[in-house]
Amino acid sequence: MNHHIPKQQVGKKIDAAHDVTFHSIQEARDFYYIVRNRLLAINDWSRIAKLPMSTFQLIGPTGEPDIPMARIGDHIKIDIPGPGPSNDQHVDYVRIEEIEETDTPEIQLLTLRLRPSEEPGANGTAEVQHFFSQVSTSNFQIQRDGKTITASYFGRNEVINTDVDALSDQLRNRVVGWAAKLGFSYPQWDALVKGLVDDSITKNSDT
Repeated sequence: MNHHIPKQQVGKKIDAAHDVTFHSIQEARDFYYIVRNRLLAINDWSRIAKLPMSTFQLIGPTGEPDIPMARIGDHIKIDIPGPGPSNDQHVDYVRIEEIEETDTPEIQLLTLRLRPSEEPGANGTAEVQHFFSQVSTSNFQIQRDGKTITASYFGRNEVINTDVDALSDQLRNRVVGWAAKLGFSYPQWDALVKGLVDDSITKNSDT
């Protein structure tokens, strides 16, 4: 059973996955909820990935900070090392477009979909502030099938965003976008999904 992942049609795609298997279904069910909370506690993604790369801040639809767990309509403020858009140094935004979950005795599955967006609170009046265009999506899934939990990342239709006015933003998006398309973003997403299912991290350290 799989939730919908957008069909790959243009640009580049990225896939990454890691899993962990337990001795019993009950152990796997218990750990699924830990992994679920790790995925939705987006402010902790950098810690979970254990890589000094991008940082992530979950903020509300109008920019309110200190949101603890992801909700549809919230945004993620992404701080990428290096040059950023002219209106906010180093920062890109994505919107949480979908959170879909199936939780039955047989299978547990959660899908989180992100899409490049304008700055929160702009209400459709600003440019998309991300190096990829809005046809691109970042899709995370966690799934328990029997005793095994799998965390996956699916980047789909990764197309560089050149629909911006400032020349500096056009150049920056091309540089960062091409780096991502050449595979420089893969280690980050691979490290994150690996961290999501890392059972060596104690429950007390999870949000």
